[in-house]
Amino acid sequence: MYFMKAIQFNPKYNIRESAAELLRIICMFMIVMHHFLVHGLFPETFDPAVPLTAAKITSIVLNGFLSVGVNCFVLISGYYSIRFKWKGLLNLYFTCFFYGLLGYCVYIIVGHHPIGGGLLWNSVFIFSHSGWWFINCYLILFLMSPLLNAGMEHLDKKQYKLVLCLLTIANVYFGYIWKTDSFNTTGYTAAQFVYIYLIGGYIRRYMKWNEKARIRRYSVGIYILSVLVWGGLAILNYHYPFGYVDYVYNNPFILIASIAFFIGFMTFKFKTPFVNWLAMGCIAAYLLQDHPLLRQLLYPQIYFALENKSLEMQISSVVVVSIFFLCVALLFDKIRQSIQPKIVSLITG
Repeated sequence: MYFMKAIQFNPKYNIRESAAELLRIICMFMIVMHHFLVHGLFPETFDPAVPLTAAKITSIVLNGFLSVGVNCFVLISGYYSIRFKWKGLLNLYFTCFFYGLLGYCVYIIVGHHPIGGGLLWNSVFIFSHSGWWFINCYLILFLMSPLLNAGMEHLDKKQYKLVLCLLTIANVYFGYIWKTDSFNTTGYTAAQFVYIYLIGGYIRRYMKWNEKARIRRYSVGIYILSVLVWGGLAILNYHYPFGYVDYVYNNPFILIASIAFFIGFMTFKFKTPFVNWLAMGCIAAYLLQDHPLLRQLLYPQIYFALENKSLEMQISSVVVVSIFFLCVALLFDKIRQSIQPKIVSLITG
């Protein structure tokens, strides 16, 4: 009864455009499937010491298409801008705390592990000890958002272009290409999130949305072409430094694919309250799937369940499992959403 009450629909979700909300759900599906592929089914995907096989090539190409998920998530934040509020910070903390503690409890019960103070400590000091790299980077972005927003508001178009050009040089040329330690070498960094956030803000301010169908066609074409070029180079050069081992978010092909995918999707304009309501729980899928303790239980199960199946069955099974996992996480998060506001309201008064 409580679960049914927790997931009941709220009409307040009528007010938002749904394109970005649906994009959040799709991006989270991409992230979930990517994790199941590279951590569960094909852990050798990015290991240059393992020879190329049909399964490995398939995983490389699929992950090229899935690679836009994280960057698009941050592009959405930049497009709409993060509004810093202490209440928002508390909400972020308690969301992570909820799933950190839940993952700890499941790990203890299902894995039959003894209760350990160190692991429980990680669930309390969730921002610094969680092991969720995305949350750590997003927190820095959240804290920097007032400064970034002020900068975006006071830059004219020419200045904004210059800033993005300089950040591209720093993050792609020095970071990705030359692996300079002082810059963003992997894309798994707060520097990457700031860079992508500013790109999202630029698109909102200066992108002309005339001829949406044409923009959509070009965007889809660029997205597919960028992924195929990256995948082709990865397969041909898998044992070289600039092969597929550089599956990172500041890879120029992944950057271009992410921006194209985002722009193409944002050409749609519609309102679907159910989509808006459902998208509120997207982050739950990531927090559950990639929990540092839960992934020790989850990913090996995918591998052992599918290791002797045909390649077609393996891929289709991962697609189905990813959709199912995402749906369960989205619905389960409605319980947290029904509890958390009361706790935050008590603290903030």
